[in-house]
Amino acid sequence: MGWSKLGQGLVARSVGTKRAQVYFWLHGLLAQCYVRAAMSETTTIRLPPKLRARLRVIAKETDRSGHSIILEAVEKHAAYEEQMRKLVKDALAADEELDRTGEVYRAEDVHAWMERLANGESSTRPKPWRK
Repeated sequence: MGWSKLGQGLVARSVGTKRAQVYFWLHGLLAQCYVRAAMSETTTIRLPPKLRARLRVIAKETDRSGHSIILEAVEKHAAYEEQMRKLVKDALAADEELDRTGEVYRAEDVHAWMERLANGESSTRPKPWRK
């Protein structure tokens, strides 16, 4: 079984298809733990030459692999898309609530109420402008 250098004093050794032993120095002692490796699928993407060159420069300047930069970018974009979907879902639910209750508040009343709360004053909620 081969050893792999993980950086910052970490080394790993594969002990099967789904596990790896990781050894690291902790307060001057050699410590060991098992890490379960996530099984991943290979996805091929075709990058335009200019984008590939930009990624190479970033990878070199940050001492990272192009793979890790692409993986991070995909993860961030997936999180962004999930957040946007939740935002749209919440906005549609708020719109349905407005249609159901008919409650509408004047912005200046809400702002004044929030200002009082921010200043530590006790304040009652504003009354709906229209029901």
